[in-house]
Amino acid sequence: MNTAISRALVRAWIAVALVLLPCAGRADAAEGGPEERLRRSADRAVASGLLAEARDLWLQIWQLERSEQAACNVGQLSLRIADMPRAAEFLTACLARAPAPADADARARHASRALDLARAKQAVGALTFAAPRGAELSIGGRPLGRAPLGREVFVAPGSHRVRAALGDVAKEVAVEVRAGEARLVVLDLAALASAAPAAGLMALGGVASAACVVLGAVFLDEADENEREFDMLLERNHGGYRIAGAELQRAQGAYVAMERAEERAAFALAAGALVAGGTLVYALFPRSDGPGKAAAGARLRVEPTAAGARLRLEATW
Repeated sequence: MNTAISRALVRAWIAVALVLLPCAGRADAAEGGPEERLRRSADRAVASGLLAEARDLWLQIWQLERSEQAACNVGQLSLRIADMPRAAEFLTACLARAPAPADADARARHASRALDLARAKQAVGALTFAAPRGAELSIGGRPLGRAPLGREVFVAPGSHRVRAALGDVAKEVAVEVRAGEARLVVLDLAALASAAPAAGLMALGGVASAACVVLGAVFLDEADENEREFDMLLERNHGGYRIAGAELQRAQGAYVAMERAEERAAFALAAGALVAGGTLVYALFPRSDGPGKAAAGARLRVEPTAAGARLRLEATW
């Protein structure tokens, strides 16, 4: 009898557990979303006096939902732990997301937050950036986003390395900022972008000039070799008085090849000198800074003449 009762009780408890466990699971799921769990943890951290830990938990909530409450809590907790740049950043976001005060309590809360923001701004520097659209901005290695940011960046007083990068062109500057100061940082990448092709053109001009000189030297060596062969044939045939047949053809061929090589050498050396001169002028004289200005520099023109063509170097300032 006792055994039968025990078995009946066990079956009853199992049935109750099977009914209650799914309900408990659903309740945990309803109350245990990531934001809610982080809020409960942040509340416990505040109650325990762990304000830095609570601020970091609210930062995680901010990554999940960019809400007014998250921004305000991060800002006010940052102010209480004396992280003034973070306080100024998030109190600014807090006031930007807050609706217009509708009653006395809302006006008092808004005034308190505005006062906290003013206190934070007095302890930090505020930077704004003028950089080409789409440039990647960073400060001290911390990414800020793409230009234009449309907001101030708050930093602790002191020196900071600011960097802008657009494609393969980048510029980095040191910025000194004082507490309560607002500064505009200009990061002009246009000059760097135009300097890179200019350096490439100058390098190309140097290589081309050197190649022309080397080619001229090769042609001169070829001319010397043909001249030696021509002199040898003349000497072997008594100064050319008895040269005939195959020997005469070889001598004529060597002479023509010598003249052709000398002409090619002269042309290559002249081209090398012109390219070197043009590259030097390009390096020494400034170019135009915009479409509305006349370009300064040098250019090489080929002009037809009755005898053929001539090269003309033009320089402008």
